Amino acid sequence: MSDLTIVDVPERHFVMLRSQTRPDIVPKTIDELDARLIAAGVHQVMAGGPVAFYFSWEEGGCEMGWAAPVESGVTLPETESYVQPAGRAFFLEHRGPYRMIPEAWNRMWSLVGSHGLETESPCWEDYRNDPQNTAEEDLITHLLIPIKG
Repeated sequence: MSDLTIVDVPERHFVMLRSQTRPDIVPKTIDELDARLIAAGVHQVMAGGPVAFYFSWEEGGCEMGWAAPVESGVTLPETESYVQPAGRAFFLEHRGPYRMIPEAWNRMWSLVGSHGLETESPCWEDYRNDPQNTAEEDLITHLLIPIKG
């Protein structure tokens, strides 16, 4: 796992499906949303790896979005167009199994508090390689928390 840094984030465009779910079943929810995006034809328009956005996160439930980056103006039936604004964000790189991502988030949130900067939603996970052809210990996921202002 990398050290916490602050990065500049460019504006990006996505097609996305949202869901209300529980934190303990996020992986299952991602699988379901991914199947729906694939059925909508996402592989024909993707401009990078998938991203999980977290608009709210509480013990009993969370609102999340499963998204694919696309060129500006690209849409898909039954999906939401979402524009991630440019700005600054806290950044942490997680290397390893997806099942360890919650521990990386916990570490990241504990480090963010010491910086004295206000954060905002949504946080996101940017999946950098494909689990179909990457060993579990080599998976790379970028975790980002936007900084307000």
